[in-house]
Amino acid sequence: MAGETGFTFIELLIVMAVIGLLITMVGPYLIVEDPLAATARQFVRLFDELQTAAADTQLVWRVRFDLDRRLYWVTVVEAGDERQPMDHARWASPVLLPAQVRIQQISTMRDRQITGGHTMVEVFPDNRPEPFSIHLLDEAGNFMAVTAHPLTGQIAVTSRPPEEERQDVIDNRLRPLLFTGGR
Repeated sequence: MAGETGFTFIELLIVMAVIGLLITMVGPYLIVEDPLAATARQFVRLFDELQTAAADTQLVWRVRFDLDRRLYWVTVVEAGDERQPMDHARWASPVLLPAQVRIQQISTMRDRQITGGHTMVEVFPDNRPEPFSIHLLDEAGNFMAVTAHPLTGQIAVTSRPPEEERQDVIDNRLRPLLFTGGR
């Protein structure tokens, strides 16, 4: 039987392993990127980097938004003067959002639910941004929100519109103590 031709089981396993390795390396580059999720990740990365920059420089950094033109840019406040950070090339010029994505609204402690015009979000030297919520929409009506927690400054992303979030959750164990039926 030495004259039989074909592949052994080991050879097939090796070929399958090589093909699997190639697919795992090349596959992520073939997937089409969702512009809404990419924009949300971009904002998370931006605010994370600005928190570090604000702590390092002990200066207030601002992200300014022009909601009508779908632009945002970074400025730094030094000795009361606001300027663009030329020493950080990535932040030296305004950034245009992808054509499919728009900012529905931005809420901060200073400006509540801004849907047009100009607004800003500040990042302070104590490594925290001011509490904010940036609501993003794409052409298909998909929603994402990027928010900063008011106490921790942690940046979070959610895909649920604010109408679906429950703000008044009371633990069932506390209900009898709070609502005593008019006693």
